[in-house]
Parts: sequence; C-alpha cells; structure tokens
Amino acid sequence: MKLSVVIISILFVFTSCNDKIAKSRNKFSDSTIVKLYDALDKRESELIAPYLNDDKLLYRQASLLAFGSLQDTSYLKQLTKKLSDPDIIVRKNAAFALGQTGESHELIQSISQEGDSIVRHELFEALGKTLSGSIQTGVDVNDIGFPWFCYRYALRNVCDSVVINQVSKFLSPQYSFATRLGVAHFFARGKLNDIRSAEESVIRSALKDSAPEVRMASAAGLKNTISDSSLDALVQILTTDSDYGVRVNAARSLTSFPFEKTYTHLFHALEDSQVNVQITSAEVIASKGTADFYNEIVEQGVKVSNWRVQAILLEAAMSLANEKQREELYPKVLKIFNETINHYQKAWLLQALSYSEEAIPVISAILLTSDAPVLKSYAASALVGLDRENKFSDSTKKVFLETYTDAIDGGDAAVIGIITDALMDSTLKYKNLVSNTDFLITAKQKLSLPRDYESYVPLENAIAYFEGREPEIVEKNFNHPIDWKLVRTIPSDQLALIKTSKGDITIQLFVEEAPGSVANFVELVQRNYYDGKFFHRVAPNFVIQGGCPRGDGWGGEDYSIRSEFSGRRYTTGSVGMASAGKDTEGTQWFITHSPTPHLDGRYTIFAEVTSGMEVVHKMEVGDQILDIILLNYPVQ
Repeated sequence: MKLSVVIISILFVFTSCNDKIAKSRNKFSDSTIVKLYDALDKRESELIAPYLNDDKLLYRQASLLAFGSLQDTSYLKQLTKKLSDPDIIVRKNAAFALGQTGESHELIQSISQEGDSIVRHELFEALGKTLSGSIQTGVDVNDIGFPWFCYRYALRNVCDSVVINQVSKFLSPQYSFATRLGVAHFFARGKLNDIRSAEESVIRSALKDSAPEVRMASAAGLKNTISDSSLDALVQILTTDSDYGVRVNAARSLTSFPFEKTYTHLFHALEDSQVNVQITSAEVIASKGTADFYNEIVEQGVKVSNWRVQAILLEAAMSLANEKQREELYPKVLKIFNETINHYQKAWLLQALSYSEEAIPVISAILLTSDAPVLKSYAASALVGLDRENKFSDSTKKVFLETYTDAIDGGDAAVIGIITDALMDSTLKYKNLVSNTDFLITAKQKLSLPRDYESYVPLENAIAYFEGREPEIVEKNFNHPIDWKLVRTIPSDQLALIKTSKGDITIQLFVEEAPGSVANFVELVQRNYYDGKFFHRVAPNFVIQGGCPRGDGWGGEDYSIRSEFSGRRYTTGSVGMASAGKDTEGTQWFITHSPTPHLDGRYTIFAEVTSGMEVVHKMEVGDQILDIILLNYPVQ
C-alpha cells in the first residue's frame, strides 16, 4: 500500500513538472516557425510570403505579424487579401501589417464589413496610421474604434473642430478605459487646430476620470486650451492629484501659459514629494522664466536638495543673467561643480557654466583630458552650445576649431558626433576655416559600424560638406543573427530580476514576440554585462533608460539587432529597446512610466514589468544596475 502511494506521488510530481515545462516551452521548438522568424531576421520577405496562405493557422498568423516589421510595400496586395481570412488573429495581424507598411486602400470598406470588435479596432488604427488627406465620411464616428483612428491620424495631420467634437464625447465615463485613453492621448499629442469646444470635457477628464493614465493624458491635452478655466484645473491637479504622473503632466502643460500666472505654483511644486514633479517644474521654469525672476530662480537653485533640479535652475539663471549677475553667479556654480564627485551632476552643471566665456578653459580641459565618457560628451555639448550662443571673432573661432580638432583626434565617438554636427552649422561659419579634412577622415577610420552609427553619419555629412559633395549613404549592415539555440532554452514565461540601487524590478521576457531582442538581452545578462551600469536617462512620466556602456546614451557594442514590432502596446511598465532608427538596437533599453502609444510599432517591446513599478517611479539619472538575475532559468 505504501509503495503504491509513493508511486502515485512520484507520477503526480512527474506529471506536474511535465505540465509546467510544456506550459513554459516556447514556440521555437517548431522548426518551421524558426525558419520563418529567421527569414524575418534576415529581412527575406520572399521566404516569408508563401506562409501568408499556409494551411496551418499558426504560420499564417506569424507571417503577417512578420510583415509588420518588414514593412515591405511590394506585398501590400497580398496583405490586403488576408483581411478576409476566416481567422480573427490573421485578420488582426493583417490590419497591423498594413498600418505599419503604409496602406489605407480598402481599409474603410473592411472596417464596415468586419464583425469582430478587436479586428475592427486594429483596422481603425491602421487607417489612422496611413490615411492621407482629410478624414473621410465613410468612417463610423460612433464606433469605439473611432477615437484611436483619430489619435493615429492626428499624430500626422491637423484635425478640425468637427472631428474634435466627435472624439470628445468618448471621454464620458460610460466608455471603457481603453477608449477614454485613446481620446485623452488624442488631445495630448494630436495636431489640433482649436479645442475650445471640447475644453469642458477635457478638464472634467483631467480632474475626475477614475484612471490616472487617462487623467495624465487629459492634463497634457490642456496645454492646447490657454484659458483661465484650464489654468485653474492644472493648478488644482498640480497641488491635489494623488498620482505623480498626473501632476508631472499638469506642470508640463503650464508651459503654454504666461509665466506671470504660473510661477508661484511652479516654485511651490519644487517642494513636491516626488522628484519627477520637481524636475518637470524646474524645466518649465527654465523654459518660461524671464530676467525679472532671476533672483527667485537663483534662490531656489541654491537651496533645493536634488542635484538635477539644482542644475536645471542654475542653468536657467545663468541664461537669464545680465553681465554683472553672471560674473557673480559663475563662481558659485563653479564651486559646486568642483566640489561634487557625481559625474552626472558635473555633466549637467557644465551646461550652466557654458553661458559664461570664463568657462571655455574649464570645459575645454574636461573635453580633452577627462577619462569619463559622460563628462566628455557633455563637455562637447556645452562647448558647442557656448559657440552657438555667441558671435565670436575670427581669432576666437580659430581657437575653438583647434579645440574641436584636438577633441576629434581623441577618437571619442560621442564627441566626434556632437562636434562634427556643429562644424556643419552654417551659422557658425567654419566652412571657410576648415581647409583640410584629413583630421575628419582620420576620425572616420577610428569609428566602427554599426556601433558608432550615430556618430558616423554626422561625420560623413561633415566631410561631404567641407568637400562640396553629396554625403555617402551609410548602410545599417546586418551582422548579428539570432542565436536560435539560445532562444530555444528561454521559457515563454521567463522572468528577470533587475537589482538596482533603488530596489528590485522584475520583468517578464516576451521571447515568442521578440526572440532576437530577448536572446540578446539574455546573452548580455549571462555575461554580467549590465552589472554596474547606470540609468543615464530619466524623462519624468515617460521612461527610464539604461544599458549604455558609456553611461551617456552614446554607447553600444560592435553589432546591432533587428527591430521586432508586434501588435503589443506600450503601457505602464513596458520594456522596450532603445534605438537610433529601425534595426539599430543593441544594448540599451528603457521602461515606460505610463502608457506611451506614440511608441507603438516603432520601438521593440521585449518585456514588461511584473513587480517593482514603485522602484521604476523612484529611479533617477545616475542610479545603478547592480545585477540582473534570470529567475529559474533552465540549467543546460
């Protein structure tokens, strides 16, 4: 009897383990799926096209999704035919592929004939992405897909008051979260000519919607209604809303209003409990402040505790100061610069120092002698900024050119990209000062593609500019095929624990949607690549970004991977691959603070935060990745 119980227990455990393994095993055990995705990785459309009509449903679905990344216009007719496929997912993927590729032909008719609401929504978005000219009357303005159609359309085209009124009614609480979110983003990011007729609806949404994500976008939309009612609403949001993201967007929208009406509220927001609200308020003060408020800005800049807020305010003060004020403030900023050991703080303070000609030797020394990449690139930007702000004499311009030449000779890719871009600026008048391009040609030989693509392009453009010719086209060569052996080892529900200096973040990897990106991430994690690297970019209520080996956003490795677009949307906690354009992804990635639908279909989503969003919201520039652990990763 005991033996039977033991055997049954063993069988139960064995069966449970097998069920768990089967559940988590990814789809790339299918050799045909691997063949299809490998063709996608190599951008071989002709090898994928036959699967559009395959008898096996999985292959039809995957091939259509692949064309969303291929964006090959020569297959538009074949993609359009799949809008009548009997399978819902096939039709949805066909709509996505057409929207990505730029085809609106027959979409309106397909919308009217489509019975499934999910497919119809995808068709609406595809039409919004591709339609040129005015919005046609053939679209059902009462369909819940209409707001997302208008959002996609308004990112590219101006919408008139008739469309605005038709969309605004969907902000009503009776509609779903997804519908209200689309409307709110329509008002936040759309090209709108006049939204006064919808102002009441947007204000109500910004103040009272039950979803903070909708309130965020609606608050951003109020920047388009410069009225006392909107101003009162934004001030109320900035001081009372419980969600910091809503407060961030309210502060940002105050940029549209006269500074005399907003400054007291912005200065007060510098004491907000959430640092991203402080940063955004400081940025608005910097962009809207006038010389009349110089003393108040200096006072706040001296007393605030957060280094980034301080640097923003001190830069604003330096930009507004008269000659005497600048002479008094410069040594105070320089003292803070010299005393801090935080490279990011030094980097940001360089921007403040660059408003004084006294800083030329300081900035030049950092540019030419510093070992810290982040300081070198920021010094280059600061020196170029100072150059652009002043009309220097020819003799001084020659000194600048000597410094630029020495800096370019140093071979730092970011410095090369920043300075060569400035050398081409006709307003800076270097065309007649550069008589020999040998130093630029030598610098070009030091760069490596595709790693230094962002620097290589402006350098090639600069050489062509001085030589009086058209620049050569810089190809994004494919050099990093997917490691399918590695992909097969990654479970479909694989988790990764990101340990940071602010706490832990857990993400789930989407290997079935972005196999190349996930394999790249896993391979880098396995060799501890990310350990010790910094989050070099934090854009309030947008993203945190890390993974740069330089720590300034200019870095990468000697390869790039392919973009992998899917129908997945950017929501709160989406993890995407940073890029300098399609198919230029490498080591850098970002996590979104909130829904960012304008990134959909443009940046690869390869993971999503499952826990630790409170940590994401606390991250600041200079916070560190301590370690990344693949949880329960199969031992091979």
